[in-house]
Amino acid sequence: MIRSMTAYAEQQTTRDGFTVSAEIRSYNSRYLDVSLRLPARYRHFESNIKQLISQYIQRGRVEVNLYVRDERPGHTGAYQVDTGRAREFVEALKKLQAELRLDGVISLDQVARAEGIITALEPESPGDFEWACVSETMTRTLTALNEMRDREGAFLAADLAGRLDGLDGVVAFVRAQSADLLAEACARIKERVTALIGDMVEIDQVRLAQEAAFYVDKADISEEIVRAESHIAQFRQAMADNQPCGRKLNFLLQEFNREFNTMGSKTCHPAVSERVVTAKVELEKLREQVQNVE
Repeated sequence: MIRSMTAYAEQQTTRDGFTVSAEIRSYNSRYLDVSLRLPARYRHFESNIKQLISQYIQRGRVEVNLYVRDERPGHTGAYQVDTGRAREFVEALKKLQAELRLDGVISLDQVARAEGIITALEPESPGDFEWACVSETMTRTLTALNEMRDREGAFLAADLAGRLDGLDGVVAFVRAQSADLLAEACARIKERVTALIGDMVEIDQVRLAQEAAFYVDKADISEEIVRAESHIAQFRQAMADNQPCGRKLNFLLQEFNREFNTMGSKTCHPAVSERVVTAKVELEKLREQVQNVE
C-alpha cells in the first residue's frame, strides 16, 4: 500500500459548550515521531493521544495542536472569598489608621489585594466526558489525515509503477543482450587474435572456446538479472499489499542498486552499459519518491 507521509487535517467537536479543535500535520521521517501541543490542564491525556495516533500512523513526523474552549456553566473558573478574613483585615487597617492618626478611606482594591482574601479554586481534572470529546476529535482528524495521505499516495503509486515498468524493460533488454554472450565472446576473441597474427597460425578452436568460457564466466550477469527480476516482483507485491511498505521499498532499492552496479562493472556490451546507466538514474528518482512513502 502506497500512502504518503505528508498531509494536513483539522477537525472540531462541540458538546454542551465544550469545544475541542485539533490540527495535525505529518511529514517525512524514518520513524514515528510525535509532537503534541496541549493545554496544560489536558496534558495527562498525552499518552492516550499518542497511543491513538499509533493506530493510524506507523511512520512519519506528526505534529498535533489541540485547542480546548470550555464554556459550560460552572466550568469557566471560580473564586473563593474569605469574608471573615476580609473583615479582620479591614479592622486591622482601621486600628492602624487610628493609632497612627492617618487620613484616607480604606478601599476595596486594598482589601482585594490582601493575601488569602480572594483565591482561585482549582478546577476538577478532566475526566471521561472531556476525553470522549478529545478522542472523537482526534479520531476524526486522523481519519481525514489518512484520506489525504491516501490521495497523495495514489499519485506516488502511479509514478513508482511507471518507473518500475521502465526498470523492467531495462532488465528484459539486458537479459536479451546477454543470451548470446558465449558466441559473442568467441567471435570477439577470434577477431582480436586474427588481427594480431593474421593467417600465420591456425587458431586452436578448443583453446578459443576455453578462453571464451573464461571470459563469459567473469562477465556473466545472469544471477544479477534474476535477482533484479525478483526485486521488481517484490516491489510490485509490496505496493499491492495492504500494509505500510516504505521501509521495504527502500531496502529493495538498495538491492536494486547493488545488482545494477555489478551488471555495469561486469558487462563490456556498450548497449547494456548504456541501459544500466539509465536504470541507475531511474533508481535515484525512485529513491526520492520512496522517501515520501509510509
